[in-house]
Amino acid sequence: MSDKTSVLETSGRTPLLCDISWREGENDQAEAIFRKVRRSNLIQSLTYGKVMAKLNYQRLIRGVITMEGREAGMIQVLEAGLFGNAIHAALIDRGPLWLDPYGTPEHIAAFTNVLRTAYPKRPGRRIRFIPECADTPRNRETLEKQGFRKKSEPYHTLWWNILRSNEELRSGLKKSWRGSLVKAERSNVCVSWDEKGESLQRFVEHYKEDRQKRNYNGPKPYVLLSLAQAFLHRKNALIGCASLDGKPLAGVLIFCHGKSATYQAGWTTRSGRESCAHHLLLWNAALKLKERDINEIDLGGVEPEQGSGIRTFKQGTGGTPVRTPGLWI
Repeated sequence: MSDKTSVLETSGRTPLLCDISWREGENDQAEAIFRKVRRSNLIQSLTYGKVMAKLNYQRLIRGVITMEGREAGMIQVLEAGLFGNAIHAALIDRGPLWLDPYGTPEHIAAFTNVLRTAYPKRPGRRIRFIPECADTPRNRETLEKQGFRKKSEPYHTLWWNILRSNEELRSGLKKSWRGSLVKAERSNVCVSWDEKGESLQRFVEHYKEDRQKRNYNGPKPYVLLSLAQAFLHRKNALIGCASLDGKPLAGVLIFCHGKSATYQAGWTTRSGRESCAHHLLLWNAALKLKERDINEIDLGGVEPEQGSGIRTFKQGTGGTPVRTPGLWI
C-alpha cells in the first residue's frame, strides 16, 4: 500500500476527491483529528490499536482522510501478513471517524472507493470491515458496490450524552433507572475510584469469575488486563468498586479516549444486583467523566442475544441508540 491513496468519486451529484495519507504506527495528524471527533470510539484509539497490534503480532496503520484537500476524518487499520503479504489481512473496526460536517453518504462512498483502491481484492487477502456509519440502504449499497459482503447482523450500541448539568442528566434517566439509583443511594452503598491501577488485579479476578459464572461475551481477561494497564499508564482509565459494610458488591472499568469514554467491563454479585450497585457506579462514573471534559459514554453493544437485563440497564440511561451495518468482508 502506498503512503497516499487518491480517488475521484463520481457517483454523487458532485465529484469528490478523497485522499488517505497513511503512516505506520503513531500519526500525530490522525491523533489530532481523533481528539476532535465528537464520538471517538475505543477501537479507533491509538492506545487500543497499539495494545492489540502487540498482542496479535499485527501492524498498526493510521490514515488521515481529506476531502477536496481538507481534513475530514481518520482511520485506524490493523494488518497482518505472511510470505511477503501473499497471505494478507486488514482489520478495520468501527471506522472511519469523521469531523463535522463530514460523514455524509457521499463522503462514505468516496472513502470506501479509496479504501478498496488501497486494498484491492485478490486471492490471499481478507478484509474485515465494521464501518462506523448509519445502517441505511444507501450505505449498504455503497459497501456492496465496492465488493464487500455482509457477514453479520447490524451492530447496536448506545451513546450517553453527559454534556449537561447534573440535574438535566438525572432527569433524563428513565423512571425505573432513576428509582434504582435512589435505592442504591439510600442503602449506603459506598463507591470508590482507582485511577492508578492498585485494584486492577482484583477487578480482573472478579470479572473473570463473573464472566464464567454468567457465561456472557466480553473481552478475554488477559486482553482486558493488557488494555487496562495501557490506559492506566496514560491516566485514561477509571476502576470503580461499590461496597457495603466493606464487602465488595460490583465493579466497573471505564476507558477514556478523545472526547469520549467507554463502559468497557463490569462485574457484580447477587447482593450488588439487589442493591442496584451498578446504577450508582455508572451514575458516579458519569459525574467523574464530566470533570474530565468527556462529552459522551459509549455504553457498548445492546445486541438481541444479550440478556434483557443488560439491555434494560443500558437503555435506562436515556442514551441515544445507534445502529451500524455490522461486519462486512
